[in-house]
Amino acid sequence: MRKTKNFTSEEIQKILDWLLSQRLRNYGYYWRDFRRLSDYASKLRRKIRQNYDSLVISEKVKTGDFMNGRLEIEDGQVFYVVGQSFNEEYINLMAEILERINAYNRRQWLS
Repeated sequence: MRKTKNFTSEEIQKILDWLLSQRLRNYGYYWRDFRRLSDYASKLRRKIRQNYDSLVISEKVKTGDFMNGRLEIEDGQVFYVVGQSFNEEYINLMAEILERINAYNRRQWLS
C-alpha cells in the first residue's frame, strides 16, 4: 500500500536519503539557468543535511502530505509523480519539507 502522509521516522529517513541522492538533469536549459537551479538545489540539500535529525523527529514533517500527495512511499521505496519539471518540483519539495521545521524561508531566499 502506498502512503502519502502520516509517515514513520524510518520512512522520513528514506525520503530524506532519496532527496539527497537525486541530482538535477539538464534537458534543455540555458547554461546560466541550469547553474542557478543547481546552486539552489545544492543549498537546499545542505540545509537538509544540517537539519536531518530534526526533520526525522518532527511531527509536522511526519504527518505531511507533500506536493499534493505526489510524494509516496511503498515497501521502503520512494516514488515521486512529476507534474511538470522534475528539477523545479524537486527543489520545491525540499523547500516544503524544510519550511515545516522553520529551517528555510522561501521569501527570504528569493530576495
